[in-house]
Amino acid sequence: MRIDLQFLKAIDRKTALYAAVLLGSIAGTIGLTMALASTGDGLDQLRTELTTARNQANSIRPPTLEELAEWSALATRVDERLLPDGEVTAFLGSVTRLASQNRLEDFDLDTEEHDLAAAGGVLSGTDALAASIGVLHYTRLTVSFNATYQGAARFIDGISRLGYLTSLTSVDLNRISPEREANVSVTIDMNVYQDGNAS
Repeated sequence: MRIDLQFLKAIDRKTALYAAVLLGSIAGTIGLTMALASTGDGLDQLRTELTTARNQANSIRPPTLEELAEWSALATRVDERLLPDGEVTAFLGSVTRLASQNRLEDFDLDTEEHDLAAAGGVLSGTDALAASIGVLHYTRLTVSFNATYQGAARFIDGISRLGYLTSLTSVDLNRISPEREANVSVTIDMNVYQDGNAS
């Protein structure tokens, strides 16, 4: 009997192909099993995070009527202290008069309008604080002058007594020549908050 070598080669090819497919399937199964095992840890972590978030959400209580009334009163007080739309020029005039009354020398005033609604992105610092109470417009003032310590203090106090919502973001005091009456150099950065659009 004669054996056809071509037939054996075809059988060996099929066997080799089956063996390769079988080995590939085994390797895939092992890889999938390992991936599922590591995903199980991730699923446990997600379950824990979900449970924590659910517990936090369940622990939040709605505000009481008293709290809502208090927040409303606070919002009204904030609104009453905002510089009215279009009054920036009058406010700057008041600041300039305060400078003159307190005998400030070399007085300089620069302004920069800010509209937080148009700023976009994530807010931080005083911008985030202002936006959190619904104030989206303010004018940043940079005031520099020479004065006595008492004159500088009266000027800052006078600005707060104008009655508008302001915040000092920085005050820089530097002693200058003691022979001069105005013996301190002052630079103040402050914000005056406005209702309506920045003007």
